[in-house]
Amino acid sequence: VHTSGCLEPRIQHAQAFGCHSPLLPGALDLEPSCRIKAFLKNEKNTPHPFSGIPGFNLARGRPACQSSVYLHEIIGSANKAVDGDCDGNYTQGSCTHTNGEANPWWYVDLGTSYAIAAVIVYNRADCCSERLRGAEVRVGNSVIDGGKSNALCGTIENTTDSASTLHCNWLRGRYVTIRIPRQSVYLMLCEVEVYGLVSENQC
Repeated sequence: VHTSGCLEPRIQHAQAFGCHSPLLPGALDLEPSCRIKAFLKNEKNTPHPFSGIPGFNLARGRPACQSSVYLHEIIGSANKAVDGDCDGNYTQGSCTHTNGEANPWWYVDLGTSYAIAAVIVYNRADCCSERLRGAEVRVGNSVIDGGKSNALCGTIENTTDSASTLHCNWLRGRYVTIRIPRQSVYLMLCEVEVYGLVSENQC
């Protein structure tokens, strides 16, 4: 994967799942992740109009970008939220951190459009967890203004838990964006996991 600036990712190659891959029960995560969730358990594995294998963390290792980096420190860069490490201690170097600004945002580029089942957002644990309150998680194909126009998956209201799970009801999109619509606020993320299937219109 190569990038030519924050807003213009260019995909050299990408792994894809076949449109007629079997639908496996529950969640299957072939790479280590912070948490494995059986997101389809409540659906009793009912077939959906999307093909592929549910349960992969689609975000891990994908290109990510954010509105700014706190004090230009590399330890707060956008890719820290998709490195597979959900340590909530910022000083350990696995959390993102923007400057204090209006409407800070972060996004991950999944490389192609997926139908998104759920997003898990891991908050900072060593301090300031309340800063994430009101953060909007959106799914779509735009990164303009932090994906403000993309469909809303959910809003993070409870910041006392280390992780927030938002169910997106199969919203489709290439980008998962997180944006705090407030003035003078920092956006900090210690991991973002995205679970979904190949989008129907790719089959």
